[in-house]
Amino acid sequence: MADANPNPNQVLIDALIAALAANQTAQATAIANAIKSSNATTITYAATPGMHEASALLDYGTKSGKQAFLDGCAALDTKFDMTAASTVDFVHEIERRARISGWDVGTYDITNFNIAPSTTGTVVIMKNLFLEYGQIPVGVLKAACEDWQTGSKKESRATQNNEQMGLCIIKSLTDEAKRRLTAHYHEFTFNKVIYAPLLFKVVMRLATVDSRATTAVLRENLHNLNHQMVKLNNDIPEFNRYFTNNYEQLIGRGESIDDPIHLLFKGYKAVSDVEFQRYVRAKEDDYMDHMPYLDGLTHVQLIQMMTDRYNKMKVEGTWMVQSAEEKKIIALTAELKEVKGALALSKPLLEKLKTNGTQHQGGERREQKKKNKKPKGNKEQQKKDEQWKKKAPKDGEPKTKKHNKQTYHWCIHHMAWTVHSPEECCQNPSNPNYKPPWTHNVQANLAQAEVPATAIAHTAQVNAFLAQLALLSEDL
Repeated sequence: MADANPNPNQVLIDALIAALAANQTAQATAIANAIKSSNATTITYAATPGMHEASALLDYGTKSGKQAFLDGCAALDTKFDMTAASTVDFVHEIERRARISGWDVGTYDITNFNIAPSTTGTVVIMKNLFLEYGQIPVGVLKAACEDWQTGSKKESRATQNNEQMGLCIIKSLTDEAKRRLTAHYHEFTFNKVIYAPLLFKVVMRLATVDSRATTAVLRENLHNLNHQMVKLNNDIPEFNRYFTNNYEQLIGRGESIDDPIHLLFKGYKAVSDVEFQRYVRAKEDDYMDHMPYLDGLTHVQLIQMMTDRYNKMKVEGTWMVQSAEEKKIIALTAELKEVKGALALSKPLLEKLKTNGTQHQGGERREQKKKNKKPKGNKEQQKKDEQWKKKAPKDGEPKTKKHNKQTYHWCIHHMAWTVHSPEECCQNPSNPNYKPPWTHNVQANLAQAEVPATAIAHTAQVNAFLAQLALLSEDL
């Protein structure tokens, strides 16, 4: 049972305890709010450490400052041999390093330059060093670098960025590339300081041989992408690298190329995979018909689209798989070769045809002349004998006569005096034994040679195969 008259002192004590507890809670809340407010005002967002306070100097006396320097100067993942084939990879890697290290942001950006003449006043024409190096004059780059070294931006973050970028490029070159670069140090080194943007421009010039001839070659390469696809044996990733390499070099020189999408379609249609070809042609038709989903299509998007299709077919195991029509053509071609082998002339037959004494060309007979075998010592008599035999009888004169006790007949088939009559002549079409002279010896040889017994049947098969092949070719 509660005490009806509580102790006054106890009541006071309880009140003091309650007040103290409330005060402690209020203090804790105030401290938490102060800490939260303090954090909110001091944390600054940055995508990478190098981009944090990109306009502020890096303190190389601190651990974080030293690490930022080492990270920025480190060699790129791939050594650059200063060849055209490796240029795109090098540019992409140095571009990524610039972003991570903060070389391309803030007031002390060292990768973007205004090429507008000073006489234009407030006009600004910005060009990116990595993508448009060919469009930035050497004078513009040198002036900017001198400003970082001795001008208004001396001993600034831009000076630090220039040092990091220069060391990064040098460390990323192969030994052979460094040797090639030695003769050009005076073009980018001043007072023992490397001007990084000038170094990059020199390296790119040596790698791509900056000239009109090179520009013409790059254009020619892009206009012959279909031939390159064949040379690359349908390697889509390698084809994409080839296009990007030529295209970006051309753009970097300040040149342009008409309709790169059309050139890419031309190259992709050269792939020998039938299904991939159909996909490419369908996309090209939609693009040409201005289908909404392809409005604003860029060459980068087209490359990604074709790469995705290629990867999908590779995963599904359908890349470069023969279609039913192709398999049928291959089977028919194999059978046709077998039939051709059966129809091939045997060696004895070929030898006999080679030694055949008659030839036929253009449907006309070319019979080899054989002179009468007479003693060589009586050539004058032989000549007279041949002359009278070729002399035709005049109209009204008999067609039969005797000469040296031998009866001769004028043969209209030989157009000469012969011992046989025109009716008996083997060249008389009315003669039951008539055979065209140009086939006589050939048929005789065929009779003596071995010919496959199935030759006639195979001939019919060949004709059937050829007809099927023609139909299948029309379908493809």
